Amino acid sequence: MGQSQALSSCALALRCGQRAIIADYEQWPDIAGTEELEAFRRTGIRAAQTTPLVSRKGALLGMISTHWGQPHHPSERDLRLLDILARQAADLLERTHSEEALRLLNDTLEQRVEERTQALMAAEASLRQSQKMEAVGQLTGGIAHDFNNLLAGISGALELLEGRMLQGRFSDLGKYLIAAQDGVSRAAALTSRLLAFSRRQPWSPGD
Repeated sequence: MGQSQALSSCALALRCGQRAIIADYEQWPDIAGTEELEAFRRTGIRAAQTTPLVSRKGALLGMISTHWGQPHHPSERDLRLLDILARQAADLLERTHSEEALRLLNDTLEQRVEERTQALMAAEASLRQSQKMEAVGQLTGGIAHDFNNLLAGISGALELLEGRMLQGRFSDLGKYLIAAQDGVSRAAALTSRLLAFSRRQPWSPGD
């Protein structure tokens, strides 16, 4: 309305902590000769009452004001109705504030749960990847060890075979050939296992 809160029923109720009634602004000594009185005259307000809206715990939630165009003092019945209205309005405001606070709390908790879930999923994915790489390392390490043994066996058999051929001793060449062929077959089987394992791995970023 443009009037100073220092000179109004609302400001008076706030200072007193209870309902304030100004039955006639023209007769209110505090406002006489002020710009606020002129403002009330321009807006056609001659009387007003303000009732605080107080929660059941005693907290001030707001104000409810009524204005009249003529000098007026509410009746006892009107004041009782205003008290009922103020009680209902205060309860509604308090419930709205509580619901809003609860909603904000729920939103915050949901956000934290979502963030925690994402973090756990990321940690789980990282662990799976680490375990997978560990398994691959163990497998490839074992295969490399087996390959070294096979290659050593094949190399040894071929060296013996070569030695027998240079010496002209051909009677026992067959067993060295068999040994070398067995080593080659086992190496081929290891290679097949490694390729089969590689084909089963998607190696996608989410794994």
